[in-house]
Order: sequence, then structure tokens, then C-alpha cells
Amino acid sequence: MFTILRVYALVKLYGRALVRSYYHVHSSGTQIEEQGPMILVSNHSGGLVDGGLIWFICSRNPRFIAKYTLFKMPFLKHIMGATGAIPVYRKKDKVDTNQNRGSFDAVYEELARGGAIGMFPEGEGGSAPGLRQFKTGAARMALGALASKDWNLDVSVQPVGVYYDNRDRYRSNIFAWIGEPINFKHLRELYEQSPIKAARQATEEIRAALAKCVVQYNSHEEAPAMVMAADLIPHRGRQLPERVHSCVAAMQRLKEVAPRRAKKLKAGLDQLSDELQQIGIRANDLDQRPGLGTTTAAVAVLAVTFLLRWIIWIAWLPVLVPAQVVSRRKAPPDKVVTFQLFGSTFVSPVWLLCSGLWLGSTYGLQAGLGAVAGLGISAFCAGPVRDGFLRSLAVVRGRFEGGARGERNLRLLKLRNQLTLALTRRSNAMQRLNRSQDSQTG
Repeated sequence: MFTILRVYALVKLYGRALVRSYYHVHSSGTQIEEQGPMILVSNHSGGLVDGGLIWFICSRNPRFIAKYTLFKMPFLKHIMGATGAIPVYRKKDKVDTNQNRGSFDAVYEELARGGAIGMFPEGEGGSAPGLRQFKTGAARMALGALASKDWNLDVSVQPVGVYYDNRDRYRSNIFAWIGEPINFKHLRELYEQSPIKAARQATEEIRAALAKCVVQYNSHEEAPAMVMAADLIPHRGRQLPERVHSCVAAMQRLKEVAPRRAKKLKAGLDQLSDELQQIGIRANDLDQRPGLGTTTAAVAVLAVTFLLRWIIWIAWLPVLVPAQVVSRRKAPPDKVVTFQLFGSTFVSPVWLLCSGLWLGSTYGLQAGLGAVAGLGISAFCAGPVRDGFLRSLAVVRGRFEGGARGERNLRLLKLRNQLTLALTRRSNAMQRLNRSQDSQTG
């Protein structure tokens, strides 16, 4: 058992390192309990990266539910075995689905000893703007575990919403929004009458709990405007997904009660968002012009990081090459990041070894070892260097594009202020409505 846990810890460390190196990771919401039987459920839009994020925010070692086909892949099957992943057998994979009985028994055993299970109720990854239809597996596992212990087991279902600022862009933001856990002891009577009806009811409750911590756009096209709107309203310490969630909900509510006002507000948001993307600055930078000293320092950092980016580009080839291969193969959108990360995992050691051998044979052992060390350090520094470059570029743009100067900026500034006022009012009204609903529910 000690050896298994040690191998799991190594794989978990590896997964966390991949996610942390590619993204800026943020988390908010409640604290995940460190003990007790638990099923962690999450939306699924980033392939295996979603599991890595759960590892990152959770001190526990959940056994993930994974489709059987992953256990047949050369590299992944070893990861699945090392982490104790539990396979599920689907009709679409043309396998015997009766084998799922053994999978459910493994889940019951894990929960009975106070372990954690990780799964994605949508069944498989995708790039839908909102939650897709849920499978009943999580509900049946939770209810089955309760029934197997005569309802004396405190099994909780913990929702974790995953939100990507820009899923396929290197060093973008990824958020984990942890919701309130739920349990199904209140469904005992219904379960004893009809397990199927109880599973459907529990599935709806899981979906409702996860929906509270997942941003659900009506379409992908509205995302930029809603993210910009989230930046315009008062933050009050809330993370980006929570603010975007409020904006989407408020816009939907406004469409129901005042369609014309909603249409006008959406048109203004789309206009401001499109024009700001063309300029390359954020809405809050329109009236913020950095001073001369700040701009000069930013230009200096920009020059240094620009040169370093070209040097690091050589070390970053192991990531760039898999990305190009994946883009040419037209992989499913939600699998692109997974292929990039795992592809770089294979290519990086080969690249370092070949570079070291070539320079070593040409210029000596010291040159070869120096090249391997230098490329390794350069690849490790790629993230901070790129972040510094983008921050400095934003400052310089703010100096020359920002500030209430010129006819265009004055027009955009006026539009931004009008939108900010309207959004703040709508956000406050939405919060009052939520508080009223919560008090009635309580």
C-alpha cells in the first residue's frame, strides 16, 4: 500500500506541475474536506487537464472514473494504473457493459473506507458553452454506496466548476470554483421505492449544485463581452468566474423582463468589446495613462524579455512542435491542450538529449552538459518571461492608446461609463434577488 501511495504521489506531482507550468491557477469557494467519503464532480471541457486541476486544488488522492479506452493507450494506461483509476464500459466503445458491476463495487469499497472518487457527470469532454446532459453514474454511485451501508455512510458530492480564461493559450488563467457539497440521505424513501427515479432526482440535484459554480454562456460568441462586463462591475473580492456567472445570469434575467433594454445593453457590450480587442487594451485602461517613469521601465523590461523570448523559443520547441502537429491533425478542441502537454512530455527529453549529444560531440562534454542545463532552465523560465513581456506590453499600450485622449477614446470612455452604470445597477438587483430567494429557501 505504501508503494502504491508513493507512486500516486509522484504521478500527482507530475500532473500538478504540468497544469501549473501551462496556466495561472486560481481557486475560490468552499474548502474541500480532507476526510470522509466523497465524490468530486466537475464539468469537463479541458481533457485530462481538468483532472490535473482537481489534483492541484485538492489535498486528497481521488480515484478517477475514466472511460475504458484510456486504459488501452500505451502511456495513459500506466498513469491510470498508478492512480487507481476505475474504468467504465460504454456501449459506444463496443465492450461488455456488464463489467460496470465490478467498477461500481470498486467505488462502493473506496467510499466505504472514507476515500474520494473523481468523475465528470457529462460523460466525456466537449466545448459546449454550457453544461451538457448529465449521466446518472455519479448519482447511482452515491446512492448505491449509501444503500450498501444501510444509509449510515456520510457520502458527500462535492461540485467543482472549472473555468478557462483561454483554454488553448499558454499562461492563461484557469479557475476552480468550489461549490457547497450535497448529500442524498433525504432520498432514502424514494430509492427504496424506485432506484431509477431516485437516481434521476439525485442527478438533477448534482447538476443544479454544479451549475451554481459553472459559467454557462448561451453561445461562445457572447463570452468576450461577458468577460469584459465582469471587469466593469465592482469586484468585491470575487474571482472572475463568479463575476462572469453573475453577468450572464443578469443578462438572461433582463432578457425576460425587459427585452429591448437587454438588446441595447448587449449591443453596447459587443461594440465596446470588439473595438477594445482591435486596440489591444482593457476597458479599465481607457482613462488610465501610465506615467513616464513607469512607461520607461516597461520599455526596458519589454526589450529584455523580447530578446529572451527568442532565446527561450529554442528551448520551447518541445511544446511548439506538438502544438503544430495537433493543430494540423484537427484534434477535438477539448483535447488540444492534453495533446500539447503530453506531447511536450515525450518530446522534451528527446530534445534535451539530442542537443546535449550534438554539442558534446562537437565542442566537448562541458558544452553538452551546459546546453542541457541551459535549455532546461530556459524552458522553466519561459512562463515568467512571457508574463513579464505581456505585462510590459500592456503598460506601453496604456501609455499610447489609453487615457481619455482623442475622439475615439472619448467615445469609448463614454460608452464604458454608461455600461458600467447599467451593469452595476443590474448586478446589485441580481444580488438582492438572490438574497431574497435564499431567505425564502431557508
